[in-house]
Amino acid sequence: MDFKKAFLRGSSWYGNTKDLTLGTFDLGFFVPSWEERCTSITTVTDAVFGQAQMIKFDKSTESYEHSLDEFLHRRSRNVLLQISGSVSDLRPLGERILSSIRQTRTLKGQALSVFVDISCCPRYFLLYVLGACFRTGLCKSVSLFYGEGEYGENGGEFVFTEGDWELVTVPFFEGEVDPGRRMYYLVSVGFEGRKAFRMMSKLEPDRISVLLPYPGFNERYSQQVVDENAALIQEFSVPETQVIRVPAGDALGAWEATSALQTNPDENLSVICLGPKPHSLGIGLAAITNPRVQVLYCKPSMFHKRTVRPTGFAWFYQITDLSAI
Repeated sequence: MDFKKAFLRGSSWYGNTKDLTLGTFDLGFFVPSWEERCTSITTVTDAVFGQAQMIKFDKSTESYEHSLDEFLHRRSRNVLLQISGSVSDLRPLGERILSSIRQTRTLKGQALSVFVDISCCPRYFLLYVLGACFRTGLCKSVSLFYGEGEYGENGGEFVFTEGDWELVTVPFFEGEVDPGRRMYYLVSVGFEGRKAFRMMSKLEPDRISVLLPYPGFNERYSQQVVDENAALIQEFSVPETQVIRVPAGDALGAWEATSALQTNPDENLSVICLGPKPHSLGIGLAAITNPRVQVLYCKPSMFHKRTVRPTGFAWFYQITDLSAI
């Protein structure tokens, strides 16, 4: 699939990870995790990284970091020191990511081609890299890899976070929010629909649209996300025309759908990223090409560890800044 908006052009591919052709990149970001899915990238045979950077969160990894490290030493000319810290230290870690991009840009002497493995990357940092690359003019392209995962049984529950969520505005995506305007929210939803419903009840929005990952990566996930978010859609009287269905892995479809939203002159548009990471990517791209849009990240008190295995299939997205060509 291809999609173009303003100065950005995107393409996407889907297939077996062993068959994906990625290419050569100036700088790559990778996130080791307790999820085995973080090793999806290691089966790719066609990828070269000038420099590689691991974003490692304290107490977040088990044995899978070693496999990722071996892959990067095979595929990268220079594996840099890790960016490490607590996953809750959003801004300091983000600033270190930006510093890494700037340093590589200085060494390279030209706009960069950046790669990000978003399979296990928190949405905040996915969006931060996207904004840092395209809002600053440091990069000419950003390519992203998303390995699909199969979730292990957990009593039938799909719980990924613990405690209350704190809404955080993502740097580079502050938007143009006027307190005197009505609040219109697009909520990108996922498996934690009950928590999303409680959060939106506290916000007391004037209007809501819902971005639903449908169909999901399999039939079971599709039904789960519909059931989880039924109360949100019903209680806020979200009309059927404002329940936007985009396949879970279709980042460009999410970009196109978000870009097509119609806002009234007296409304702010804030987007809350709770759904699959490809949808967060699409939302970020829509916001880059529409500076009015604010993007919000739900910062959890704690992440809940669960088993997520790679399926062997992945999405690959390539985003190009046409003004940098």
